Amino acid sequence: MSDPLFRAVAGAVTLLYLAAALFIPLAAIDALYLPDDTYYTLTIARNIAAGLGPSTDGVIQTTGFQPLIAMLLQPVFWLGLDGDAALRAAIVLSALFGAGAVLVSGAIVRQATGSARAATLALALAAVSGPVFVNAMNGLETTLAGLLGVTLIYLASGTTAGHGPRRFVLLGVVAGLALWARIDAALLILVLLPVAIWRLGPRPVLIVGGVAALTVSPWVAYCLAQTGSPLPESGGAVRQIVAFYEAIGRETHQDITKMGEIIGEGLLPAFPDSVMVWGGVILFGPLLRALVIRRVDGPAILSLTVLVMMAFYVFYLPAFWFFHRYLFLGALAVVVAVVVTLWPVLRLGRGVPAFLLALGIGGQHVVMRAADVAVWAGQSDRFVEGHKYGDVAQMLVPLLPDGAVVVAMQSGALSWYAGERLRVVNLDGVVNGDARQAIHDGTLDLYVRDLGAQYFADWEFNRVWLNERSTAEVQMSEVARYEDHQREGLHFTLYTLD
Repeated sequence: MSDPLFRAVAGAVTLLYLAAALFIPLAAIDALYLPDDTYYTLTIARNIAAGLGPSTDGVIQTTGFQPLIAMLLQPVFWLGLDGDAALRAAIVLSALFGAGAVLVSGAIVRQATGSARAATLALALAAVSGPVFVNAMNGLETTLAGLLGVTLIYLASGTTAGHGPRRFVLLGVVAGLALWARIDAALLILVLLPVAIWRLGPRPVLIVGGVAALTVSPWVAYCLAQTGSPLPESGGAVRQIVAFYEAIGRETHQDITKMGEIIGEGLLPAFPDSVMVWGGVILFGPLLRALVIRRVDGPAILSLTVLVMMAFYVFYLPAFWFFHRYLFLGALAVVVAVVVTLWPVLRLGRGVPAFLLALGIGGQHVVMRAADVAVWAGQSDRFVEGHKYGDVAQMLVPLLPDGAVVVAMQSGALSWYAGERLRVVNLDGVVNGDARQAIHDGTLDLYVRDLGAQYFADWEFNRVWLNERSTAEVQMSEVARYEDHQREGLHFTLYTLD
Protein backbone atom coordinates (compact mmCIF):
# COMPACT_ATOMS: atom_id res chain seq x y z
CA MET A 1 0.00 0.00 0.00
CA SER A 2 1.46 3.34 -1.10
CA ASP A 3 -0.07 5.65 1.53
CA PRO A 4 2.79 7.13 3.63
CA LEU A 5 0.79 7.13 6.87
CA PHE A 6 -0.17 3.48 6.48
CA ARG A 7 3.46 2.56 5.77
CA ALA A 8 4.67 4.52 8.78
CA VAL A 9 2.15 2.91 11.15
CA ALA A 10 2.87 -0.53 9.66
CA GLY A 11 6.58 -0.06 10.27
CA ALA A 12 5.98 1.13 13.84
CA VAL A 13 3.74 -1.86 14.57
CA THR A 14 6.33 -4.31 13.25
CA LEU A 15 9.07 -2.71 15.35
CA LEU A 16 6.83 -2.66 18.42
CA TYR A 17 5.99 -6.36 18.14
CA LEU A 18 9.59 -7.28 17.43
CA ALA A 19 10.87 -5.23 20.38
CA ALA A 20 8.30 -6.80 22.70
CA ALA A 21 9.28 -10.31 21.59
CA LEU A 22 12.98 -9.57 22.02
CA PHE A 23 13.04 -7.60 25.25
CA ILE A 24 10.13 -8.54 27.51
CA PRO A 25 11.68 -10.89 30.12
CA LEU A 26 10.94 -14.54 29.41
CA ALA A 27 9.63 -14.95 32.95
CA ALA A 28 6.95 -12.36 32.17
CA ILE A 29 6.09 -13.89 28.79
CA ASP A 30 5.84 -17.33 30.42
CA ALA A 31 3.55 -15.98 33.13
CA LEU A 32 1.37 -13.82 30.90
CA TYR A 33 1.28 -15.37 27.42
CA LEU A 34 2.66 -18.91 27.03
CA PRO A 35 0.38 -21.97 27.09
CA ASP A 36 1.88 -25.41 27.65
CA ASP A 37 1.36 -26.16 23.94
CA THR A 38 4.19 -23.76 23.06
CA TYR A 39 6.59 -26.18 24.71
CA TYR A 40 4.99 -29.18 22.98
CA THR A 41 5.61 -27.60 19.59
CA LEU A 42 9.17 -26.63 20.43
CA THR A 43 9.98 -30.11 21.70
CA ILE A 44 8.55 -31.74 18.57
CA ALA A 45 10.49 -29.33 16.37
CA ARG A 46 13.69 -30.06 18.32
CA ASN A 47 13.20 -33.81 17.96
CA ILE A 48 12.54 -33.51 14.23
CA ALA A 49 15.78 -31.54 13.86
CA ALA A 50 17.61 -34.24 15.86
CA GLY A 51 16.33 -36.98 13.53
CA LEU A 52 13.91 -38.45 16.10
CA GLY A 53 10.77 -37.59 14.14
CA PRO A 54 7.66 -35.74 15.35
CA SER A 55 7.66 -36.75 19.01
CA THR A 56 7.68 -35.15 22.45
CA ASP A 57 9.59 -37.96 24.15
CA GLY A 58 11.86 -38.98 21.28
CA VAL A 59 10.08 -42.32 20.94
CA ILE A 60 6.31 -42.08 20.34
CA GLN A 61 5.54 -40.51 16.96
CA THR A 62 2.56 -38.16 16.79
CA THR A 63 0.37 -36.25 14.35
CA GLY A 64 -1.08 -34.10 17.14
CA PHE A 65 0.71 -30.85 16.33
CA GLN A 66 0.69 -27.98 13.84
CA PRO A 67 3.26 -29.02 11.20
CA LEU A 68 4.02 -25.74 9.41
CA ILE A 69 5.29 -23.89 12.47
CA ALA A 70 7.34 -26.94 13.48
CA MET A 71 8.96 -26.87 10.02
CA LEU A 72 9.66 -23.15 10.21
CA LEU A 73 11.34 -23.63 13.58
CA GLN A 74 13.88 -26.08 12.16
CA PRO A 75 16.56 -23.44 11.39
CA VAL A 76 16.49 -22.46 15.08
CA PHE A 77 17.83 -25.90 15.99
CA TRP A 78 20.14 -26.17 12.98
CA LEU A 79 21.85 -23.07 14.38
CA GLY A 80 22.39 -24.91 17.65
CA LEU A 81 19.93 -22.89 19.73
CA ASP A 82 18.12 -24.61 22.59
CA GLY A 83 16.46 -23.82 25.90
CA ASP A 84 15.57 -20.17 26.45
CA ALA A 85 17.30 -19.05 23.24
CA ALA A 86 15.10 -21.33 21.10
CA LEU A 87 12.03 -20.26 23.08
CA ARG A 88 12.86 -16.61 22.43
CA ALA A 89 13.29 -17.34 18.71
CA ALA A 90 9.84 -18.97 18.57
CA ILE A 91 8.31 -15.91 20.24
CA VAL A 92 10.04 -13.57 17.77
CA LEU A 93 8.71 -15.64 14.86
CA SER A 94 5.21 -15.56 16.34
CA ALA A 95 5.43 -11.78 16.81
CA LEU A 96 6.50 -11.17 13.21
CA PHE A 97 3.63 -13.29 11.89
CA GLY A 98 1.31 -11.36 14.21
CA ALA A 99 2.48 -8.05 12.78
CA GLY A 100 1.95 -9.47 9.29
CA ALA A 101 -1.61 -10.55 10.12
CA VAL A 102 -2.36 -7.05 11.41
CA LEU A 103 -1.01 -5.45 8.22
CA VAL A 104 -3.03 -7.72 5.94
CA SER A 105 -6.16 -6.98 7.99
CA GLY A 106 -5.59 -3.31 7.24
CA ALA A 107 -5.19 -4.17 3.56
CA ILE A 108 -8.57 -5.97 3.64
CA VAL A 109 -10.16 -2.77 4.93
CA ARG A 110 -8.48 -0.74 2.17
CA GLN A 111 -9.68 -3.24 -0.40
CA ALA A 112 -13.27 -2.98 0.87
CA THR A 113 -13.50 0.78 1.48
CA GLY A 114 -10.97 2.21 -0.95
CA SER A 115 -9.65 4.35 1.89
CA ALA A 116 -6.04 4.29 3.09
CA ARG A 117 -7.11 6.16 6.23
CA ALA A 118 -9.66 3.48 7.09
CA ALA A 119 -6.93 0.86 6.56
CA THR A 120 -4.57 2.77 8.85
CA LEU A 121 -7.23 3.03 11.56
CA ALA A 122 -7.89 -0.72 11.38
CA LEU A 123 -4.17 -1.43 11.42
CA ALA A 124 -3.63 0.69 14.53
CA LEU A 125 -6.60 -0.75 16.42
CA ALA A 126 -5.70 -4.35 15.58
CA ALA A 127 -2.09 -3.78 16.61
CA VAL A 128 -2.99 -2.65 20.14
CA SER A 129 -5.81 -5.18 20.56
CA GLY A 130 -5.16 -7.29 23.63
CA PRO A 131 -6.22 -10.62 22.07
CA VAL A 132 -4.03 -9.93 19.03
CA PHE A 133 -0.96 -8.93 21.03
CA VAL A 134 -1.30 -11.78 23.55
CA ASN A 135 -1.40 -14.33 20.74
CA ALA A 136 1.51 -12.66 18.96
CA MET A 137 3.61 -13.39 22.05
CA ASN A 138 2.62 -17.05 22.50
CA GLY A 139 5.33 -18.65 20.31
CA LEU A 140 2.79 -20.91 18.61
CA GLU A 141 1.20 -21.33 15.20
CA THR A 142 -1.61 -18.93 16.08
CA THR A 143 -0.40 -15.86 14.24
CA LEU A 144 1.00 -17.89 11.33
CA ALA A 145 -2.42 -19.48 10.82
CA GLY A 146 -4.03 -16.05 11.19
CA LEU A 147 -1.68 -14.46 8.67
CA LEU A 148 -2.34 -17.17 6.10
CA GLY A 149 -6.08 -16.93 6.78
CA VAL A 150 -6.37 -13.17 6.20
CA THR A 151 -3.99 -13.42 3.23
CA LEU A 152 -6.24 -16.04 1.65
CA ILE A 153 -9.27 -13.81 2.24
CA TYR A 154 -7.47 -10.77 0.80
CA LEU A 155 -6.35 -12.63 -2.31
CA ALA A 156 -9.70 -14.35 -2.85
CA SER A 157 -11.62 -11.09 -2.46
CA GLY A 158 -9.44 -9.42 -5.10
CA THR A 159 -9.56 -12.30 -7.58
CA THR A 160 -11.83 -12.21 -10.62
CA ALA A 161 -12.50 -14.61 -13.46
CA GLY A 162 -10.21 -12.43 -15.59
CA HIS A 163 -7.14 -13.40 -13.62
CA GLY A 164 -4.80 -15.92 -15.18
CA PRO A 165 -3.79 -19.37 -13.90
CA ARG A 166 -0.91 -17.95 -11.83
CA ARG A 167 -3.36 -16.21 -9.52
CA PHE A 168 -5.37 -19.40 -9.05
CA VAL A 169 -2.20 -21.39 -8.34
CA LEU A 170 -1.17 -18.77 -5.76
CA LEU A 171 -4.56 -19.05 -4.08
CA GLY A 172 -4.21 -22.84 -3.98
CA VAL A 173 -0.74 -22.67 -2.43
CA VAL A 174 -1.91 -20.24 0.27
CA ALA A 175 -4.96 -22.40 1.00
CA GLY A 176 -2.79 -25.49 1.28
CA LEU A 177 -0.30 -23.73 3.57
CA ALA A 178 -3.19 -22.50 5.72
CA LEU A 179 -4.22 -26.13 6.23
CA TRP A 180 -0.61 -26.99 7.09
CA ALA A 181 -0.65 -24.18 9.64
CA ARG A 182 -3.82 -25.36 11.36
CA ILE A 183 -6.52 -27.73 10.21
CA ASP A 184 -9.40 -25.42 11.10
CA ALA A 185 -8.48 -23.40 8.00
CA ALA A 186 -10.85 -25.91 6.37
CA LEU A 187 -13.69 -23.84 7.86
CA LEU A 188 -12.44 -20.74 6.05
CA ILE A 189 -12.14 -22.70 2.82
CA LEU A 190 -15.69 -23.98 3.36
CA VAL A 191 -16.92 -20.38 3.58
CA LEU A 192 -14.89 -19.31 0.55
CA LEU A 193 -15.94 -22.21 -1.69
CA PRO A 194 -19.48 -21.11 -2.66
CA VAL A 195 -18.33 -17.49 -3.01
CA ALA A 196 -15.50 -18.57 -5.31
CA ILE A 197 -17.76 -20.78 -7.46
CA TRP A 198 -20.30 -17.96 -7.80
CA ARG A 199 -17.66 -15.34 -8.61
CA LEU A 200 -15.12 -17.34 -10.66
CA GLY A 201 -16.92 -20.38 -12.00
CA PRO A 202 -16.04 -24.04 -11.48
CA ARG A 203 -12.84 -24.29 -13.56
CA PRO A 204 -10.70 -21.79 -11.62
CA VAL A 205 -11.99 -23.27 -8.37
CA LEU A 206 -10.88 -26.73 -9.51
CA ILE A 207 -7.39 -25.34 -10.16
CA VAL A 208 -7.28 -23.73 -6.72
CA GLY A 209 -8.59 -26.89 -5.08
CA GLY A 210 -6.15 -29.14 -6.90
CA VAL A 211 -3.14 -27.02 -5.99
CA ALA A 212 -4.31 -26.77 -2.37
CA ALA A 213 -4.73 -30.56 -2.18
CA LEU A 214 -1.28 -31.08 -3.69
CA THR A 215 0.27 -28.59 -1.26
CA VAL A 216 -1.18 -30.25 1.83
CA SER A 217 -0.80 -33.83 0.57
CA PRO A 218 2.53 -34.64 2.31
CA TRP A 219 0.98 -33.87 5.71
CA VAL A 220 -2.16 -35.87 4.89
CA ALA A 221 -0.02 -38.78 3.72
CA TYR A 222 1.97 -38.71 6.96
CA CYS A 223 -1.23 -38.69 9.05
CA LEU A 224 -2.63 -41.62 7.06
CA ALA A 225 0.57 -43.60 7.43
CA GLN A 226 0.83 -42.88 11.14
CA THR A 227 -2.77 -43.25 12.33
CA GLY A 228 -4.89 -44.32 9.35
CA SER A 229 -6.74 -40.99 9.44
CA PRO A 230 -6.10 -37.88 7.29
CA LEU A 231 -6.74 -35.71 10.36
CA PRO A 232 -4.37 -35.01 13.27
CA GLU A 233 -4.92 -37.33 16.24
CA SER A 234 -5.16 -34.38 18.63
CA GLY A 235 -8.80 -33.76 17.66
CA GLY A 236 -9.97 -37.08 19.09
CA ALA A 237 -7.91 -36.52 22.22
CA VAL A 238 -9.41 -33.07 22.75
CA ARG A 239 -12.89 -34.53 22.49
CA GLN A 240 -11.99 -36.99 25.27
CA ILE A 241 -10.75 -34.14 27.44
CA VAL A 242 -13.95 -32.23 26.71
CA ALA A 243 -15.99 -35.26 27.80
CA PHE A 244 -14.17 -35.20 31.15
CA TYR A 245 -14.97 -31.52 31.68
CA GLU A 246 -18.59 -32.04 30.67
CA ALA A 247 -18.81 -34.83 33.25
CA ILE A 248 -17.71 -32.43 35.98
CA GLY A 249 -20.16 -29.72 34.97
CA ARG A 250 -18.95 -27.75 31.94
CA GLU A 251 -22.01 -26.62 29.94
CA THR A 252 -22.49 -25.31 26.40
CA HIS A 253 -23.78 -21.91 27.51
CA GLN A 254 -20.48 -21.32 29.31
CA ASP A 255 -18.60 -21.81 26.05
CA ILE A 256 -20.91 -19.45 24.13
CA THR A 257 -20.46 -16.82 26.83
CA LYS A 258 -16.68 -17.31 26.90
CA MET A 259 -16.43 -16.89 23.13
CA GLY A 260 -18.52 -13.74 23.24
CA GLU A 261 -16.26 -12.30 25.92
CA ILE A 262 -13.11 -13.10 23.95
CA ILE A 263 -14.50 -11.50 20.78
CA GLY A 264 -15.76 -8.52 22.78
CA GLU A 265 -12.36 -8.09 24.40
CA GLY A 266 -11.10 -6.95 21.02
CA LEU A 267 -13.25 -3.82 21.38
CA LEU A 268 -14.17 -3.47 25.06
CA PRO A 269 -11.33 -4.85 27.18
CA ALA A 270 -11.89 -2.54 30.13
CA PHE A 271 -15.62 -3.28 30.34
CA PRO A 272 -17.29 -5.94 32.53
CA ASP A 273 -17.74 -9.39 31.00
CA SER A 274 -21.50 -8.85 30.87
CA VAL A 275 -20.86 -6.00 28.40
CA MET A 276 -17.95 -7.58 26.50
CA VAL A 277 -20.01 -10.67 25.71
CA TRP A 278 -22.04 -8.53 23.24
CA GLY A 279 -18.99 -7.24 21.39
CA GLY A 280 -19.22 -10.04 18.85
CA VAL A 281 -22.51 -8.64 17.55
CA ILE A 282 -20.46 -6.23 15.44
CA LEU A 283 -19.43 -9.23 13.33
CA PHE A 284 -22.85 -9.05 11.70
CA GLY A 285 -22.11 -5.52 10.48
CA PRO A 286 -20.06 -6.56 7.41
CA LEU A 287 -22.68 -9.19 6.54
CA LEU A 288 -25.45 -6.58 6.53
CA ARG A 289 -23.18 -4.26 4.57
CA ALA A 290 -22.63 -7.04 1.99
CA LEU A 291 -26.40 -7.27 1.51
CA VAL A 292 -26.63 -3.52 0.97
CA ILE A 293 -23.77 -3.29 -1.53
CA ARG A 294 -24.66 -6.67 -3.07
CA ARG A 295 -21.09 -7.89 -2.89
CA VAL A 296 -19.42 -10.41 -0.62
CA ASP A 297 -16.13 -8.70 0.16
CA GLY A 298 -13.21 -9.46 2.48
CA PRO A 299 -14.74 -8.14 5.73
CA ALA A 300 -17.93 -10.15 5.13
CA ILE A 301 -15.95 -13.34 4.45
CA LEU A 302 -13.81 -12.75 7.54
CA SER A 303 -16.85 -12.16 9.78
CA LEU A 304 -18.71 -15.19 8.43
CA THR A 305 -15.63 -17.38 8.88
CA VAL A 306 -15.30 -16.34 12.52
CA LEU A 307 -18.99 -17.01 13.17
CA VAL A 308 -18.63 -20.49 11.63
CA MET A 309 -15.53 -21.13 13.74
CA MET A 310 -17.37 -20.04 16.88
CA ALA A 311 -20.18 -22.48 16.10
CA PHE A 312 -17.67 -25.27 15.42
CA TYR A 313 -15.83 -24.71 18.71
CA VAL A 314 -19.03 -24.49 20.73
CA PHE A 315 -21.06 -27.36 19.31
CA TYR A 316 -18.50 -29.82 17.89
CA LEU A 317 -15.14 -29.31 19.58
CA PRO A 318 -15.68 -27.16 22.68
CA ALA A 319 -11.99 -26.89 23.56
CA PHE A 320 -12.67 -23.87 25.74
CA TRP A 321 -9.12 -23.74 27.11
CA PHE A 322 -7.88 -23.02 23.54
CA PHE A 323 -10.50 -20.39 22.69
CA HIS A 324 -8.15 -17.43 22.98
CA ARG A 325 -5.88 -18.67 20.22
CA TYR A 326 -8.51 -20.42 18.13
CA LEU A 327 -10.32 -17.08 17.91
CA PHE A 328 -7.31 -15.03 16.82
CA LEU A 329 -9.12 -14.34 13.54
CA GLY A 330 -12.05 -13.16 15.64
CA ALA A 331 -9.89 -10.53 17.33
CA LEU A 332 -8.91 -9.21 13.90
CA ALA A 333 -12.45 -9.56 12.56
CA VAL A 334 -14.09 -7.33 15.18
CA VAL A 335 -11.65 -4.52 14.41
CA VAL A 336 -12.17 -4.89 10.66
CA ALA A 337 -15.93 -5.08 11.21
CA VAL A 338 -16.23 -1.94 13.33
CA VAL A 339 -14.08 0.16 10.98
CA VAL A 340 -15.77 -1.02 7.78
CA THR A 341 -19.30 -0.81 9.18
CA LEU A 342 -18.88 2.63 10.75
CA TRP A 343 -16.56 4.17 8.16
CA PRO A 344 -19.28 6.30 6.48
CA VAL A 345 -19.69 8.03 9.86
CA LEU A 346 -16.06 7.92 10.94
CA ARG A 347 -14.80 9.75 7.84
CA LEU A 348 -17.02 12.77 8.51
CA GLY A 349 -15.98 15.85 10.47
CA ARG A 350 -12.34 15.75 9.33
CA GLY A 351 -11.83 12.39 10.96
CA VAL A 352 -12.74 13.45 14.50
CA PRO A 353 -15.08 10.45 15.06
CA ALA A 354 -12.33 8.10 13.84
CA PHE A 355 -9.85 9.72 16.20
CA LEU A 356 -12.26 9.36 19.13
CA LEU A 357 -12.91 5.70 18.26
CA ALA A 358 -9.18 4.99 18.09
CA LEU A 359 -8.62 6.82 21.37
CA GLY A 360 -11.44 4.96 23.12
CA ILE A 361 -10.64 1.45 21.94
CA GLY A 362 -6.87 1.79 21.69
CA GLY A 363 -6.63 3.52 25.08
CA GLN A 364 -8.42 0.64 26.78
CA HIS A 365 -6.03 -1.91 25.30
CA VAL A 366 -2.92 0.08 26.19
CA VAL A 367 -4.10 0.49 29.78
CA MET A 368 -4.93 -3.21 30.12
CA ARG A 369 -1.55 -4.34 28.72
CA ALA A 370 0.24 -1.85 30.96
CA ALA A 371 -1.66 -3.29 33.92
CA ASP A 372 -0.51 -6.80 32.99
CA VAL A 373 3.11 -5.71 32.91
CA ALA A 374 2.77 -3.74 36.13
CA VAL A 375 1.33 -6.77 37.92
CA TRP A 376 4.22 -8.92 36.77
CA ALA A 377 6.87 -6.27 37.46
CA GLY A 378 5.51 -5.86 40.99
CA GLN A 379 6.10 -9.58 41.56
CA SER A 380 2.48 -9.97 42.60
CA ASP A 381 1.17 -13.48 43.20
CA ARG A 382 -1.70 -12.77 40.84
CA PHE A 383 -0.99 -13.12 37.14
CA VAL A 384 -3.46 -12.12 34.48
CA GLU A 385 -3.03 -15.08 32.16
CA GLY A 386 -1.44 -18.51 32.23
CA HIS A 387 -0.04 -20.88 34.80
CA LYS A 388 3.72 -20.23 34.35
CA TYR A 389 4.34 -23.67 32.85
CA GLY A 390 7.99 -22.95 32.14
CA ASP A 391 8.56 -21.80 35.71
CA VAL A 392 6.91 -24.97 37.03
CA ALA A 393 9.02 -27.24 34.82
CA GLN A 394 12.29 -25.51 35.68
CA MET A 395 11.51 -25.98 39.37
CA LEU A 396 10.52 -29.66 39.16
CA VAL A 397 12.88 -31.11 36.52
CA PRO A 398 16.04 -30.70 38.67
CA LEU A 399 14.38 -32.78 41.39
CA LEU A 400 14.27 -35.83 39.12
CA PRO A 401 17.14 -38.33 38.69
CA ASP A 402 18.79 -38.92 35.31
CA GLY A 403 16.98 -41.50 33.18
CA ALA A 404 13.69 -41.17 35.07
CA VAL A 405 10.42 -41.81 33.22
CA VAL A 406 7.80 -39.17 34.04
CA VAL A 407 4.17 -39.19 32.94
CA ALA A 408 1.92 -36.14 32.81
CA MET A 409 -1.25 -34.94 31.14
CA GLN A 410 0.19 -31.41 30.94
CA SER A 411 3.63 -32.49 29.77
CA GLY A 412 4.78 -29.81 27.30
CA ALA A 413 7.11 -27.66 29.42
CA LEU A 414 8.33 -30.72 31.34
CA SER A 415 9.39 -32.35 28.06
CA TRP A 416 11.07 -29.18 26.85
CA TYR A 417 13.18 -28.59 29.94
CA ALA A 418 13.87 -32.29 30.55
CA GLY A 419 15.84 -32.51 27.31
CA GLU A 420 17.73 -35.78 26.94
CA ARG A 421 18.13 -36.28 30.70
CA LEU A 422 14.58 -37.59 31.29
CA ARG A 423 11.80 -39.21 29.34
CA VAL A 424 8.51 -37.36 29.75
CA VAL A 425 5.50 -39.19 28.28
CA ASN A 426 2.26 -37.38 27.51
CA LEU A 427 -0.85 -38.90 29.10
CA ASP A 428 -3.75 -36.79 27.81
CA GLY A 429 -3.37 -38.24 24.31
CA VAL A 430 -3.02 -34.98 22.42
CA VAL A 431 0.50 -35.95 21.27
CA ASN A 432 0.33 -39.63 22.15
CA GLY A 433 -2.10 -41.97 20.40
CA ASP A 434 -1.32 -44.83 22.79
CA ALA A 435 -2.41 -42.73 25.77
CA ARG A 436 -5.53 -41.62 23.92
CA GLN A 437 -6.45 -45.27 23.39
CA ALA A 438 -5.77 -46.06 27.06
CA ILE A 439 -8.08 -43.21 28.09
CA HIS A 440 -10.74 -44.57 25.76
CA ASP A 441 -10.34 -48.08 27.24
CA GLY A 442 -10.08 -46.89 30.84
CA THR A 443 -6.66 -48.53 31.28
CA LEU A 444 -4.34 -45.59 31.96
CA ASP A 445 -2.89 -47.28 35.06
CA LEU A 446 -1.88 -50.30 32.99
CA TYR A 447 -0.35 -48.04 30.34
CA VAL A 448 1.64 -46.14 32.97
CA ARG A 449 2.87 -49.45 34.42
CA ASP A 450 3.91 -50.75 30.99
CA LEU A 451 5.94 -47.58 30.42
CA GLY A 452 7.89 -48.22 33.61
CA ALA A 453 7.02 -44.73 34.81
CA GLN A 454 8.38 -43.69 38.20
CA TYR A 455 6.87 -40.22 38.51
CA PHE A 456 3.62 -38.38 37.79
CA ALA A 457 3.51 -34.56 37.62
CA ASP A 458 0.38 -32.53 37.01
CA TRP A 459 -2.48 -30.40 38.27
CA GLU A 460 -4.77 -31.97 40.86
CA PHE A 461 -7.75 -32.22 38.48
CA ASN A 462 -5.60 -34.24 36.04
CA ARG A 463 -4.70 -36.66 38.82
CA VAL A 464 -8.45 -37.12 39.31
CA TRP A 465 -8.82 -37.79 35.58
CA LEU A 466 -5.95 -40.30 35.63
CA ASN A 467 -7.69 -42.31 38.33
CA GLU A 468 -11.07 -41.98 36.64
CA ARG A 469 -9.74 -43.56 33.43
CA SER A 470 -7.84 -46.38 35.17
CA THR A 471 -8.82 -49.90 36.24
CA ALA A 472 -7.74 -49.06 39.80
CA GLU A 473 -6.55 -46.01 41.71
CA VAL A 474 -2.92 -45.17 40.96
CA GLN A 475 -0.97 -45.06 44.21
CA MET A 476 1.44 -42.14 44.50
CA SER A 477 3.27 -40.02 47.08
CA GLU A 478 3.87 -36.29 46.91
CA VAL A 479 7.45 -35.07 46.34
CA ALA A 480 7.02 -31.34 45.64
CA ARG A 481 4.17 -28.91 45.02
CA TYR A 482 3.90 -25.70 43.02
CA GLU A 483 1.06 -23.46 44.15
CA ASP A 484 -0.76 -21.48 41.47
CA HIS A 485 -1.65 -18.18 43.11
CA GLN A 486 -3.87 -17.16 40.23
CA ARG A 487 -6.48 -19.75 41.16
CA GLU A 488 -6.95 -20.57 44.78
CA GLY A 489 -6.54 -24.24 45.63
CA LEU A 490 -4.92 -25.14 42.28
CA HIS A 491 -1.46 -26.66 42.42
CA PHE A 492 0.95 -28.56 40.15
CA THR A 493 2.44 -31.50 42.04
CA LEU A 494 5.26 -33.98 41.48
CA TYR A 495 4.56 -37.51 42.79
CA THR A 496 6.48 -40.76 42.98
CA LEU A 497 4.46 -43.71 41.71
CA ASP A 498 4.23 -46.40 44.39
